Amino acid sequence: MQKRPTKNDDIVINKVADKLLPHIVNWLKNGGDDTEDKESIYKDIQKALKWGPKDGYELAKDFDSMGWCADSELVDILNDTSSYTYSAYQELCTQWLKDNNIIAPPLNSKVKCKNHPKVKDAIGILTNVYPDGTATITLDGKPSGGYIMPWEEFEIINEH
Repeated sequence: MQKRPTKNDDIVINKVADKLLPHIVNWLKNGGDDTEDKESIYKDIQKALKWGPKDGYELAKDFDSMGWCADSELVDILNDTSSYTYSAYQELCTQWLKDNNIIAPPLNSKVKCKNHPKVKDAIGILTNVYPDGTATITLDGKPSGGYIMPWEEFEIINEH
């Protein structure tokens, strides 16, 4: 089985950079910068994104540290980063689930946790299933809460 995608994978970062690039190039042009070096702009976007998930303001500070003159308009552009990241991640997870023949488990299934370090071998009930291939598992005997874990980290217990 291939490794499950993460939000920090290069392919996610590249998809987000692809979305941001035209907006940032337009921002630069509107600010009087006539640079056509989209490759270096793209690399700066990738670098800022690889430094971790942040809001638009934090990302703009990263661009400042690379010599850019960030302003509130750039912050507004960068505020879309989290939605771009989530969308790219969702798309990759959907494809990964399909490629690995992993199907959504039925709600309210009884499951055994396989790999989660805090609840290995614990028994619980699936209370929510999410499209990114994760689910909330409420452990038997626990009044509330639960653990969100990938579908491949638990197995359904068939009760006969």
